[in-house]
Order: sequence, then C-alpha cells, then structure tokens
Amino acid sequence: MYCERTLPIVFIAACDGLLGVTFEGQTTAGLIIRAVGELNGYVDEPKQFCLFLRNVDIGHVGADGHTHSLSLSNLRFPSDKPEPSAFTVSWGGVEVPLLLSPRRNYLERIHQLKKTKDVVPTATVRFRAPAINGNTIGEFITDLCLALSIVQGKKINWIYHATYGPRRTFQHAVFGETICKADTAQPLCFNPKVRTGVTPALTALRDALPRIKRFRETYDPKGRLINAWLDARTETDYLEGRTLKYVVVIEALNALTASVANISRNLHDKAAWKGLHKRMTEALPGESLLPTLQSWQRLNERFFRDILADVCQHHSVRVQPSDLTLFKSIRDNIVHRFGYDPATRLPSEWSIPNRHQVSQHFFAAWFVDQIILQLFGLITD
Repeated sequence: MYCERTLPIVFIAACDGLLGVTFEGQTTAGLIIRAVGELNGYVDEPKQFCLFLRNVDIGHVGADGHTHSLSLSNLRFPSDKPEPSAFTVSWGGVEVPLLLSPRRNYLERIHQLKKTKDVVPTATVRFRAPAINGNTIGEFITDLCLALSIVQGKKINWIYHATYGPRRTFQHAVFGETICKADTAQPLCFNPKVRTGVTPALTALRDALPRIKRFRETYDPKGRLINAWLDARTETDYLEGRTLKYVVVIEALNALTASVANISRNLHDKAAWKGLHKRMTEALPGESLLPTLQSWQRLNERFFRDILADVCQHHSVRVQPSDLTLFKSIRDNIVHRFGYDPATRLPSEWSIPNRHQVSQHFFAAWFVDQIILQLFGLITD
C-alpha cells in the first residue's frame, strides 16, 4: 500500500515488531481504507512510502451489495487452456449461480505454483447471492472454499474478496485475512504402486457443499476436521509425521461424531466404573498394585476400531472390515511407537518391495481419503 508521507503514519510504520500497524484513511477515490495487524515490510521513498500489510479493508458493504468476486489460491483446472465454467450450487435451500474462471497468465501462475509450492492466486469465482446476507455470506464463502478444497485435495482459499452493488458498482474489498497452505500435487486416494488415484470434476463441489454445511452445523462449527485432513495432505513433513496427521483426522472424526451421536467411548457406565475404583481402594487401603484412577479409566475405553466402525455406520460410510483392521494396526504403531511394523501384511496391490514405510503410509492416506470423500458425497463407497 503506497501512502503519502505524514508523520503519524511514519511513526506507526516505525513500530514494526512492537505494535504492528493500525491505520485508517482514504483512498484517492475517497473510500475508507483500514489496516490492522502485522506489518510485513516497509519501503521508504522521498515523497511516499510503501507498507506491505497482511490485511487491508477498503470501503463498506451496502444493503444492495449482493455480487461477490473471490480470488482463489492453489486451484487448478483440468486443462492447460481452461475456459470459464458456470454452474449452480445449493446452500441452505438457496440456489447460487457461480462462474469459475482462470486468472490472467494462468499457465505462468501454475508454473510458479509447481516451482515454489507457495500460495499463488490461480482462479476467480464470481457469484450473486441476494438471499445470503450479513455474517451468513462469510459462512457460505468458507463452505465454498472447503468444498473446492475437498474436490482438489488441497487447501483452496480466497485471498481477495470484493463486493459490488447494482451495475457492478464497487463497494468493499478485503485483501488477505485468510489462512492458506502450501500446494500439494498428490492425487486423492493415491496408490503409488499402481499409480492410481481419484480426480473429481470441479462441478463435484455441488455434491460436497450441502454436506459440508450440514456437517459444520451438526458436528464441527470450526471446520477442524477438513482442515486437519488438508494439513495431513501437504508434503511438508517427514513420513511418520504425515501418517500421524492422518490418524489425527480419524481421531477427530470419532470425537466430533461420538459427542453428538451419543456413541459411547466407554465399555461401562463411566460413573459406575469410577465408583468401582473407589470401592477397591477403600477395601484395599495402601495396596501399591492398585491402578491409579487415570489408569483405571483407560481400561474402560472402547477399542479404537469399534468406535470408528460405529462412526462410519452413523455417517453411512462404508469401509471393509479388513481395511479397518489394517488401518488400526498402522495407527497403533504410529501412535505408540512412532514407526512402522515391517511385519504388517498389506494387500499385494499396496506392497512395494523393501519400502514397507511408504506402503503403509499411502495405505493409511488412501483409507482416510476414502472416508472423507464418502462423508462429503464425492464417492459412494
């Protein structure tokens, strides 16, 4: 952001690292401009200076601001010469027409994305939604970006959001304010031995979007499950760490679902089990071999495999019992030993000779991908 030199702004810019930036003024067009938060850089020039800011807010949304334009990071089209794609999505009973278009110099941006794996804006989505207002428009945009993220298997998010009134009159724009992740080229449900994967069409977000809304409202208001899965899919960690992240996704799904669907995580009533421990300690005072209450409570926990089977049944997600057992074995070794057991037997289509670690990691990734894609309507089994 370029600014005319004034003493108050220079003083605030000089506080980088202490106070960050708090700035409010007007653009040359007379629109209000606000910046609050981190200052990423400062360039001094004789008559003006430039601030590199994390978040900038310009103008304000009017009552008739129903047209929106989002600049999206990391999204890839299936063709090197993509054309704009128009389709309609349903969200909360409202039909919203979308126009998804590649950004100018799309191939150069994709080349930069492949080379740096950095956050690069590659697409624009435009829509008009007069029936979605206020804070609800933010929920729609978040769900839309999560739907695109599931379809592509990587974090897709907006880095610029502009709002327009009638006759495309500019009203408001926000730069930044979102969390983005590094790009990943790993296909969904990828098997490195036979080189197979799943590639949903971009229009599959029509199936994912209503399910994302329902899941957020019912189980996960902060979107932790999908974001944990997207984090696991980034190739920025060592193999054991990435496998552990996939395990965390399933643990989160179990916890989020069990708390809402009344799926018990204990073998016996928790209060009765605790009371039994109290009676034992009273009957055998001072006995050193008695377990602590914490250890005793752990003995009452249901097996991971049984809870996950109930969770999948609750969500109508189909998994083969043999796959569930194998994932549980990989999970136990990663959680308790932070490693892979070379004695674990994988199906032949997954077993890469002399690379049992890679084989087990990609089987675990495939297993979790399958559950996520079924959960949000992208595959049926």
